[in-house]
Amino acid sequence: MTLGKLCLAACLGAIPAVASAQSVGVGVDVGVNVGVDTYDSEAPGAPVESADVFYDQLEPYGTWVDEPDVGRVYIPDTQDYVPYRTGHWQYTNLGFVWVSNEPHAWATSHYGRWAYSNHYGRWYWLPDTTWGPAWVEWRQTGTHYGWAPLAPEIVIRAGWHPPVESWHYCGAEHVLDPNVVRFYEPRERVVEIHRGARPLEHYATVSRARVVVGPPAAALREHRVAVHPVRCEARTVGRWTPAEAHAQVERARDHRAAFEAQNQHRIDGNARIHAAHVKVIETHPQIKAEVNARVEITRHPGEDHGGPRPGEHGITPREPKPPEAVTSAVKAAADKASALALRMSRQEPLGFAGAPLEEDPDPLLARARSVYLAVGALSAAPTMQQQQSLDEVARQVDEAAKEANVLISENVPALNRLLSDNGMGRIEAGKPVE
Repeated sequence: MTLGKLCLAACLGAIPAVASAQSVGVGVDVGVNVGVDTYDSEAPGAPVESADVFYDQLEPYGTWVDEPDVGRVYIPDTQDYVPYRTGHWQYTNLGFVWVSNEPHAWATSHYGRWAYSNHYGRWYWLPDTTWGPAWVEWRQTGTHYGWAPLAPEIVIRAGWHPPVESWHYCGAEHVLDPNVVRFYEPRERVVEIHRGARPLEHYATVSRARVVVGPPAAALREHRVAVHPVRCEARTVGRWTPAEAHAQVERARDHRAAFEAQNQHRIDGNARIHAAHVKVIETHPQIKAEVNARVEITRHPGEDHGGPRPGEHGITPREPKPPEAVTSAVKAAADKASALALRMSRQEPLGFAGAPLEEDPDPLLARARSVYLAVGALSAAPTMQQQQSLDEVARQVDEAAKEANVLISENVPALNRLLSDNGMGRIEAGKPVE
């Protein structure tokens, strides 16, 4: 068995597990030019190409930490921050768009998901490059609309429900008011209203992604709300020209070492976050290995930490890491690939386990390409609930593979001992496991 096949098997085994978080309940999926609700099929501009851009550009306004079972997440500086509270709704050609003056809102309101961390006692944001007008859950009564942030799917699968404090209800007639914050119901009323509210699931496909578009125009008119769609402006909602999007990625990669150093300074400067982060690291070996890898970036800012360039298969070794770090990195790479494949999945098994392995002297990159083929086959299936950016999936899987490849290349003898002990053959630099 090759290492590529071993990791691919782990990925494919996870694929038919769960449905999208947005598929719960009975919803309305609105196509373009259907009834009174007409939404453009393409959002203006280009989306963010890489999560690296979020790390780079959000750093001045918050701290990046590690949340167990979720990944690296962002915590805004604002104490007692609650998502989708400060701002207002705008009815646009792409549905209900959340507009906010918060410096990170261009990203956190239109990409990724929010959840609450018991480890840090704060709300966190998990980045993702799929764009939407707003990633919220809607509810309605005969007189009110309410919304709360959508959580990452892995959190929802663990039984997450938005706490009552995260729900914002207002009279239906005020939902598009620029000062909607003034009309939020107090907590005691929210509890009462929420008890009788029912889900409002209203979606459309925009730029090949299934997005939440909010209350339909007909329902708004029933509450005497004037419906005059405005055109969504690209820059205000985190979309750019293709050239700008590409330049953001290059800048983020050039600034990676500086970002890691500045972010660590932020962690160290907040006693509560620092204490929580240390506890998370010490109790989760996989996170500890990832944090140690980041420390290496700050120590060697001039080095290329992204793995071999095309045509290169040898890596100049730095100080060797212990075997435990090697196995942790390999497992982390496989887990990341599996999670990415799972995020693309539905409940129905689609049976593409025969996706071919590419011929590549680097077994980890071969595995990454195989995962990409598998995810590509899945995305083309008619049962898909939500399209994702395949290029971004492939990029993230490749990055996970390259991170593990760095450690493997530095520790071939140690890894061979571990493989041999487990009856898994041997590996040579640039060759797959026998």
